[in-house]
Amino acid sequence: MTFSCLNIMRPAPRCYPTAYFLVLIVLIAYCVWQQHGLDHHLRGKSQQQTAGNVNVDQAIAVSNHLPPPPSATRTIKVSYVTSFWAKVIGEEEINPHRREVEAALLANIHNTHFDQVVVYLATEDNAQSCLDFRQAMSDLSRQVLSMTVDESNELLANKVKCVDVQTGQSSYYQMFSNALSDEVIGDVVVLANADIAFDDSMSLARFLNPEVLAVLSTHGFSNKMAANIKNIYEEMMGTDYVTDVEQRRGNPGSWEIDSCAGRLSSWDTWIFHKSKLTGALKEESSSVSAKQMN
Repeated sequence: MTFSCLNIMRPAPRCYPTAYFLVLIVLIAYCVWQQHGLDHHLRGKSQQQTAGNVNVDQAIAVSNHLPPPPSATRTIKVSYVTSFWAKVIGEEEINPHRREVEAALLANIHNTHFDQVVVYLATEDNAQSCLDFRQAMSDLSRQVLSMTVDESNELLANKVKCVDVQTGQSSYYQMFSNALSDEVIGDVVVLANADIAFDDSMSLARFLNPEVLAVLSTHGFSNKMAANIKNIYEEMMGTDYVTDVEQRRGNPGSWEIDSCAGRLSSWDTWIFHKSKLTGALKEESSSVSAKQMN
């Protein structure tokens, strides 16, 4: 009987841990609920602070010439715009400067910091067209950069816009007008002479202060050339041409000369926000507007 009574009473002590366990679950659930509310509150504050930090960073970027956060520039596109003269049909000998321009164009087409490349091609009755230009760039992409036919054609189709121009070589005013046309999709425009090749420093164009029009000059064939660009010139022009071109122009030791330092008043490139010049460009009767880009 005693043993049976003990068996009946044994479950009673187990009720207390069960009750404690239920109470503990309730407390944990309450704490989780409270924590969720706190997290939601803090997350809201954090988002407000983050939004504030973006504005502050952008303001600092403008004043200190530092790039703003990537979130502020993710939709900004950069278009490279230039002019080129079409090759005359049947022309056998290629002008060395023409080859330089083709090398620069090839480098810029493959520059990942340009979202679009727009070439205004000055054509004549006996000259090649944009179709021929595209084919020439495709051939060079395969020969110099070892791309496949599909790769080169896809790149040109997605990135390069060629416009046939029947009025001869464009003036600077005409090229600025062309840069503001619907053919150019970039928010930021890099308008340059066709013989200028750009390296990775062009990544900064995307962060240009909208109130600034930047002008650039060239280092020329110097030891400041990026290796990938130098390789393109060497493949297309030959090593001797690249290293001796300035010497033939009467500048010995050209690889040690910073051509840009001596050309502070000679500009080859203009970088600006398209929206800032739209509707504001005027053709003045000056020597600058009549000069032709080359």
